[in-house]
Amino acid sequence: MAETVNTGHWPDPNDPASHRAYADRQANNRHGFLKTGTAPEVIPTVLRLEFGEWETPQGMEGDDDLSILHSIHHKARQGFDEMLETIDQIAKDDDPSLNHDGRLKIAAKIIEPKMTSIAKLAERELGKVDAKVEGLEAEIGKALRTADPVDVAVHADIRAHLRTLDMGHRTAALREAIERGDITTLQAVATAPPYLSGFELKGGQDGATRLFNDAVEAARQRLAPDHHKRVQALRQGKARTLQALSTFHKKATGLIDFNRARALQEHEAARRAKYED
Repeated sequence: MAETVNTGHWPDPNDPASHRAYADRQANNRHGFLKTGTAPEVIPTVLRLEFGEWETPQGMEGDDDLSILHSIHHKARQGFDEMLETIDQIAKDDDPSLNHDGRLKIAAKIIEPKMTSIAKLAERELGKVDAKVEGLEAEIGKALRTADPVDVAVHADIRAHLRTLDMGHRTAALREAIERGDITTLQAVATAPPYLSGFELKGGQDGATRLFNDAVEAARQRLAPDHHKRVQALRQGKARTLQALSTFHKKATGLIDFNRARALQEHEAARRAKYED
């Protein structure tokens, strides 16, 4: 029976031909310790899209929470650059005793703790940002609900009037209120369940739902402009930070087989303990 060669990166324990191919790669390719088996390809423009570019909204340069998110985003991007430098240094090491497994263990030992450190920092700080957003949302809700008794009665009348209109006239009236900045109508709609104004939300996909959400957004901007701006900035900053963290993790695990590196370390420790005993 003819021998079959395993085309996977790591050798098949039951396939001698696979081991020979693996040995050849060890001898001829110093990047063979990577999952890809080759040096990482880096395209700057693609990386900028994958990690996302940080943008601080105008006037919010001194916001401490945004600064922390920006720092984490930067650490993720910097961590990737440092990982590439580490990989390059390991690949260039001409120590004849280093095979692919040896290089892999070194790479994982250097890179994984940095990834863990950034992940722990992000978990702690993103939790703080979530708490800050929750507090700001409460303040926005309070601002939306603040009205004197006469306005409260007027709001109820506005909602009742909207319910009497057919959907075409109802959406036209709400669109006009948004365009004119009619805060009385906007506040009336934003401070009660949608059905009281004649709207049935459908997950944000239909035009009426989007229009209702635009009205609520407009009311928030008019009645709590500073809090609203900060909430928007923090949510955007969090999303950009998570994008960078996810990209770093995906690229690192796509290059370094951390599970195999741990298995090699455990095997080495067990073998050492055997002989020490």
